[in-house]
Amino acid sequence: MRIEYALFASFSNQLPSEAKGKARSIQIQEGSTVEALLAQLQLPPDKPKMIFVNHHRTTADAVLTEDDRVAIFPLVAGG
Repeated sequence: MRIEYALFASFSNQLPSEAKGKARSIQIQEGSTVEALLAQLQLPPDKPKMIFVNHHRTTADAVLTEDDRVAIFPLVAGG
């Protein structure tokens, strides 16, 4: 199945420069979780993340469905 994803802040460094700030399409297996997508994208498993699916915050164990839109942000500290 196909989903769209976007990586933000330091995670976007893993994308080619022309892809930064743009949603990308990817094929994943039906029934895949956000965690499986993170692994497929080779994002560091130990770095905290804020994940949104279709504009709703979710967790890594959420199951993705066809045409979902996933946004992945690293957590940042500051004030």
